[in-house]
Amino acid sequence: MSSYRPAKVFASISNKPHSNSAKQSKKLENEETKQVTEKVVRENEIQVTASGDLCLRPDRCRVNIAISSSKENVQDVKNSVLRRLDYVVQTLHNQQVKDADITISKVLRKEDRYCYMDSVVTVVFVDVNKCQTVTNFLAEKLDETVKISFPEFFHSGPKLETLRKQACLKAVTNAKQKAQDIAKLLGHSLGRAIMVREEAVEEWDGAPDGTSPDSDGPMTIPQKMDQATVNVCAKVFACFEMKLKEKSKQAAVKT
Repeated sequence: MSSYRPAKVFASISNKPHSNSAKQSKKLENEETKQVTEKVVRENEIQVTASGDLCLRPDRCRVNIAISSSKENVQDVKNSVLRRLDYVVQTLHNQQVKDADITISKVLRKEDRYCYMDSVVTVVFVDVNKCQTVTNFLAEKLDETVKISFPEFFHSGPKLETLRKQACLKAVTNAKQKAQDIAKLLGHSLGRAIMVREEAVEEWDGAPDGTSPDSDGPMTIPQKMDQATVNVCAKVFACFEMKLKEKSKQAAVKT
């Protein structure tokens, strides 16, 4: 019987890593580098909030000029109203008021033996002084059949939109200035803006100083303009990069 001879097995262990293991190792290394970089960026940010406040007095005023008459004859009442109406319109044209800013309505009706006619001229003025000049002149020249309303003050749409934008831009400017002051206080400089977000916009009518007119007696034109003034407050959140000194950068990376 022949003796048993075990098979000889030769094996070697290679130090070369498996391809998948190499990819995982590289991925972990990249993630660690990314985390360190993100940590530095977060530590080098300045986050601030700021607001911008603006107010705007009304740039438009509206006046209604009512003309009325009553006669037994239809043609007579029409002639009476139209004569005064033509005078009003001509006066407006003499003051360079555009036709687009003039609206005219006419109503004719009969009751019993009389005919009544009412006409209303609605005028939008872009100049408050011109509004006062025209209305004072008409009140002086025309009789009691012509009634002139008190001016109603308001804002045009484009003016309001511009006001809101300017308030937001002012808030961003204030936020940048605030961040610059912080960076300077810490001995660094301000870098680029990372993020700017509008948090809120508030609007209200009234005098900028918060005063209200006395309840006794009618309001004057300046008081009416104060109460029609629009106030806008825009609030923003902003995040800026802070440029560190060279020594500060090295210390941040080490940590």
